[in-house]
Amino acid sequence: MNLNSHEYKLIPLSENYLDIIFKWRNSAHIREKMFDNSEIKIEAHYAWFNKIQSELSPYYYIFLYKNNPAGFVSFSPVDLKNKRANWGFYIGDTALPKGVSYIMGLLAFEKAFNEHNFNKIYGEVISTNEKSIRYHLQLGFKQEAFLSEHLFRNNVFEDIIVFGFTSSRWKDNLNVVEKNLRVIFPQIFQFL
Repeated sequence: MNLNSHEYKLIPLSENYLDIIFKWRNSAHIREKMFDNSEIKIEAHYAWFNKIQSELSPYYYIFLYKNNPAGFVSFSPVDLKNKRANWGFYIGDTALPKGVSYIMGLLAFEKAFNEHNFNKIYGEVISTNEKSIRYHLQLGFKQEAFLSEHLFRNNVFEDIIVFGFTSSRWKDNLNVVEKNLRVIFPQIFQFL
């Protein structure tokens, strides 16, 4: 699949995007799905950015749709010895055409497996986040664990589902994932 398109890009996070990321991180549709769903203060946001700037490799990205910031992808923490990383993501622009977020996921796979040479990426999802669960499964992730009452937030314990995706699955199933996504979202994938 040719994801090199002028319409879709995943670029390293830079200071230019701090304000929009701050807005997204505090928006209700993103914050309610995060493990820590408390409001983020501007000082903490800048401290987070300064911390990630000290890392050796860029593991934080802005997803651009038609050259406009639309989402965020991160790989953190990264375990270089075992060639794996936890991935995180969100779509900040809620007005995107349906299916564009899947392009963001495929671009993230390219970064993870082709650029960073990870063997595996994994994600942890709150069990009530049905949209994220569906997203992981449609991208080809496999459920690897179910952690009962693993997260305490909003005065209740919540279950966590752990999803994994390996580079061998990426290589073996790229055509299958692409075909499935083309069927689900033909309007997005018709030009790729």
